[in-house]
Amino acid sequence: MHNTNLNFFGTEMVVFSDNEILIDRINFIFRYFLSDCTSPQIFFKVSTRKKTIGNPLLLDDGLLTNRTAVISYSYDNKKYYSWDYNDTFLPPLQIYPLAGRFLVLHGCAIMIKGRTIVFVSPSFGGKTTMVYYALKQGASCITDDLVFIENGNVIPYKKPVGIRETNHVAITDFNVRKDVHPLTLINPQGLATHLVHLDDLFNVPYVEDPSSIDWFVIPDKNKTGKPRKLDMFEVTRRLSASICNSGLDDRALLESLFFATSSAKGAFFLPTGDIENAFNNMMSII
Repeated sequence: MHNTNLNFFGTEMVVFSDNEILIDRINFIFRYFLSDCTSPQIFFKVSTRKKTIGNPLLLDDGLLTNRTAVISYSYDNKKYYSWDYNDTFLPPLQIYPLAGRFLVLHGCAIMIKGRTIVFVSPSFGGKTTMVYYALKQGASCITDDLVFIENGNVIPYKKPVGIRETNHVAITDFNVRKDVHPLTLINPQGLATHLVHLDDLFNVPYVEDPSSIDWFVIPDKNKTGKPRKLDMFEVTRRLSASICNSGLDDRALLESLFFATSSAKGAFFLPTGDIENAFNNMMSII
């Protein structure tokens, strides 16, 4: 049995697994959250199978080398409960003590020229491509993949960015930078994602402190042209479609959404088919 210790937002946990590759990948992906704590608050056991075998299941987009994970968790390492959630178990936002703490969106966030920009769109919408291009222009990353919002502020979450083959700017950088070694995962559909930590590419890539949201941006890599402002109803609808399960009840979810959107300067739709033009258009607005 292999194991690793992690700390997410002050919550200590340990993951045990019969799959050494899984533990190695967790250590790579969550290297900023590795901990030497000897008194975990949550215990995870993860066993892997080559074939789908029934609930509880997790197919983690290549993280398990396309194997199926059977996951259970405990607060005392004695009584274990099945992980019945469809969401990934790291970080465990669906259970105590993290449950109900954050509004979590599927998206990315950066800071540029002192302004905090949150990008929200469905998968393959071009969020990370826009973030990576902005970093090359001097932006700092707050988070990629998941946006944690607490009391209206975006909380930094240091994870590697996921680069797909369509992100030509990043792929070119990888080919030039022989010292960068991303973790390449292949999902069940055969699509490759290259995970790379930003400080392997940039000198000071991360924002360290929480920040209030200035703008919500909805990118679309299949569109070109001018951006357009979004009214609050449309941006709330789009954000609602990107909400991840974080244990908030319906009332708290609505209150968190309202607080986040009403405190921002505004929101706009951004065609990113031409990435350079899209970046310039964004900067002219913010």
